[in-house]
Amino acid sequence: MNTGDKNTAIDTNLRDRVLRDLAVTIPDLVAEPAVSPDGMALEQVVDELIRVARRTVSTRTNAYTVQIIDGVCSLCPNTMFSGHCRMRKSGQCQLYPNIAKVFEVVNQSLLASGDAAFLANHPRPPQDPPKSEDTV
Repeated sequence: MNTGDKNTAIDTNLRDRVLRDLAVTIPDLVAEPAVSPDGMALEQVVDELIRVARRTVSTRTNAYTVQIIDGVCSLCPNTMFSGHCRMRKSGQCQLYPNIAKVFEVVNQSLLASGDAAFLANHPRPPQDPPKSEDTV
């Protein structure tokens, strides 16, 4: 059973907690403009970040990176049909270079909140945060 799919509701309190925890830990990520200068704000993608965290049990950043490119970057107006993103390539995207830290925070927020969908796929706390040296 996949408990991290789009049909699993994301409570407003949970969304707010994740955003608050990200703001405290990675302030640049939630500053305007958050994800990219003329792209999407973090508030627009937080639900997908939660879904990715719920279904991903890997401690390797690559597992998160691929899902972010597919689920978040594909929605950003800066990403071309080919998948190329000028913001990612130029280093202006705030989400992409911070994927490991983002999911460390999101995972801890979901764990601390007792999120049932997260706990269903993560029966015990993740031992290590995603490793940033594993990024693509």
